[in-house]
Amino acid sequence: MAQKVLEKLKIKVDLKEDEIIFFAGEVYREYLIPHIVHYQIPLKGLGIGEQLGYLKRKLCELAD
Repeated sequence: MAQKVLEKLKIKVDLKEDEIIFFAGEVYREYLIPHIVHYQIPLKGLGIGEQLGYLKRKLCELAD
């Protein structure tokens, strides 16, 4: 599965030059990260419920 995701990413971004921001769990990203040079994981360590809550609050802030 990771290989398919990498193939699709390569169409849109340069895995060696572009910065990828992950909003995905560790299980999902663990096989992708070794192929990406520049990346961020801003919500690392938060559970999915906490991540969704954080993103929802931020979206509400932007809407105000």
